[in-house]
This record gives sequence, C-alpha cells and structure tokens, in this order.
Amino acid sequence: MIDAVVAGTGLTALQAALDLAEVGLRVAVVEHAEPGEVAGGASGEDAAAEPSPEPDHEGAVATLIERIAEGLPGAAGGGRPELRARAVPPVAPLLRGRSGAWCRQPEPEVWGIPAVPLAAETIAALGSAGALRAYLDRFTPLLTVGKTRSLGTLVRKRLGATALGTLVGPQLRERYGVPAEEVEVAIAAPGLNEALTRTGSLSAAALAYSERHAGRETSIVPEAGWGELRSALIERLGLYGVEFPASPIADATRRDDGGWELGFDDGSALRARAAVVDLSSGTAGTGFDAFLEQVLPRRFRMHAAIGIEAPEGLSVGEVALRGAGDWSLRLEPRESPREGEGGSPDGGEGGTAPAGAWRARLSSPRLEAGAAELGADPRPLLYELLAQAGVRARPEATWSIAVRAGAHCTAEERERESAALRVLSEAEPELLAIGRALHGDDLSAALDSAHRGAVELRRWLLGIAA
Repeated sequence: MIDAVVAGTGLTALQAALDLAEVGLRVAVVEHAEPGEVAGGASGEDAAAEPSPEPDHEGAVATLIERIAEGLPGAAGGGRPELRARAVPPVAPLLRGRSGAWCRQPEPEVWGIPAVPLAAETIAALGSAGALRAYLDRFTPLLTVGKTRSLGTLVRKRLGATALGTLVGPQLRERYGVPAEEVEVAIAAPGLNEALTRTGSLSAAALAYSERHAGRETSIVPEAGWGELRSALIERLGLYGVEFPASPIADATRRDDGGWELGFDDGSALRARAAVVDLSSGTAGTGFDAFLEQVLPRRFRMHAAIGIEAPEGLSVGEVALRGAGDWSLRLEPRESPREGEGGSPDGGEGGTAPAGAWRARLSSPRLEAGAAELGADPRPLLYELLAQAGVRARPEATWSIAVRAGAHCTAEERERESAALRVLSEAEPELLAIGRALHGDDLSAALDSAHRGAVELRRWLLGIAA
C-alpha cells in the first residue's frame, strides 16, 4: 500500500504530489482522463502557440515557478533558471466606439472605467455626449446607505449607459461570461468601493485604484513555457521516487478498512491510504464520482480559438475586443513559440504560426451543462459568430476548443464552493479534491488551495494532525 495516489497530471496535481513526496510519503501520480480532456488543454492546429500567461491574484503561480526554478541542494536537484517567472502586464484593447470605429481603451482605467472622462481617448470612444455624461460623475453625490454591489449598476448610475456598454461591459463579459450587472465589485475590483468612498467619484476612484488593478491583472508565465515547467516538476518528483503508472484509472473503490482500491485499464490494481483528485481532469466513470458530486462546478464556459486572416482596420501588435451576441470575441496577433514552449499550463500542445498571423478567441456565456448546451459539434455556431463579426478563418486553420469552469461572479458563489470543499474535507479526510475547476478556472487560487490541502493531508498521513 502506498500513502497517496494523485489522479491527474496538471500543474495543480503535480504540485500536490510534490508537497506529499517531499516529506517522505510514498506517492503515485496517475492519469484518469484521456489526453486532450484536461481542462485548459487544447487540440487542433491553433492550440495556443505561445505560452499563455495566467493571472496570479494569490501569488501561487509565481511561487510554484520559483520553487522549481531554484532547484534542490546538490547536483541531482540543480536549479532551472530558464524557468524564471515573467510578468505580462495587461494590454489596453481596441474597442468599438460610439461611432462604430475601433478606438483605444482610455487609460488609466479599471475594467474600462475611465479615470479622465473628458480625455481625448474617452471622447473618441463615447462621443461628446457620452463623455460629458461620464464627467457628471464628478458632481454626483455618494449614496450614504450601503455600497453598490453590482459593478455594472455602479457604472451605469455614475457614468451612464454609454460608458457601461462601450467600455466596461465588453471587458466584464469576456472575463466572466455574464452581463456587467451580474458581476460584483468585490469580485472584479476588491477595494474599488472603498476608493469611491475616499475620493467621492467613480472616475477619481478608478484613478486611485488603477495601479492596483494593473497589478492584479498582470499575469505570470515561465520564461521557458508551461511545458518545460511541467517537465521539470515531473523530474523533481522522480528524485523523490514518485511512481507514474502508465495505465489510467478505470475504477476507484473506498475500502471498508480505510483508504482506496484503484483499478487500472491494464487490469493492475493499487491500494492507497489517501487520494488526491484533480477535478480539472474529469472524474467520469471512476468511483470518485459519488464522493465529489457536491463540489463539482455548476457553471461552465466554452473557449475556442482559430487562426484568421488579418482583420481589417487593425495593425500588427494591436488587440481588439468586441461582442458577438452573448459571446465575446478577441482578435490578437499570434506569435510563434520559442523552442520547447508549451501553450497551456494544463498540458495543451503548442503549435507553429506563420509570421504576421492573427487569431480569434471566442468565449461563450456561462453555461449550465457545459458543451452539451451547444450541441455535439459547436463549430458551425463558431463559424457563424465569426462571420457576423466580419472575421474570416484561414482556410487551413482548425479550431482549438476547451470547456472550463466559469469564473465566480459573486462573493456568495465563491463562498458556496469553498463551503462545499470544507464539508468534503471534514467528511472525507482521506480524499482531497483539487483543481482550477473548483475555483472558477483560476489557476492561482487552485494552486494555493491545493498546497494548503496537501499540507493538511500529509500531516494527517504522518499522524501529526492537530
């Protein structure tokens, strides 16, 4: 019998395995999903070519990268400086202005909220009347009873419907998959309401909060790519004697005397005192299903990307954002990766792209039943959305499609999922559920939660739990 089996081979699962193995526990890491089913992974010619940076609100992504890059004492665990973390600041996109023409998002800003309502860029985006309406925010008194929870409602009341629809709505729709009115200020911009109270106007609050917002939206990526980081993690686990059974899990059974009995596709079996399951890799068809039902995500989004012909009116280096019905559409240059780089932190394969190539990224609204709501083949709908936006796919390009958990829009939603995880932990101390699917597709939050959970699990396995 081993101490723990870790089901999944994404970054969150591998980090949890390292947390357990580095204190001397015997650990096995196994797959329990077919390649390409991992959330965040991708397939097709246009799977993300360059390393896709990840938001790092919890600081856990940078911590993991630095942990692996530093190496271990001694020659066997040498450092990997090529894996050092690189910060990628947010890029102001072009948006469809009041006149229908592309215009640059005014800066400084917070989710499109302009800090200077009468700046030339704001007037270009909103028109003179819209910019003047936004400027009236400076003279609008604050409500004294409570705070406005909805970011969309706050923007509409303070800056007007034009500012909401042109500047703020498209960005919030892309990030959260819902109208701006359904996104809480505390989720999208924690501290903005307090800044509003201090400064007296929303535009002044945006100015005061803009640096913090830019810091929160700065993403992290390993210099050498996610694929190299994942390989380095697996190499590190090998130094601790972690096993990697070749066959995926076929079934998992809870033993009457404690622990788990695992069956594999090749007919072999393995007993483990505890199990760590990455829900981002899927659990369908295994014995974990019944135990994990209560923590499975309830909201999903489809993300699709495809290579496109150069968009009309855009120059190389520009990024454009617009709506496509209830979907969001991002048009961006696509660069070729450096050798060895992987596109996705969850194991998606990178590809190559011709010089000057462009890519379109489509993100769906939040779905109740994942891809099932879009039918067996969503590609006809995706092509239709591109056509409506006047975008043409390259003839040889194929779609890269992934279905992932939808981001949390409200504090209540986030707390409900956290409470379900706490209940599971108390009822099943021998089972640790992890993965970005449990945290609104947030890798940083998933890594942070998985690390804390793995530390508690190893204390329990070592008999030193409080």
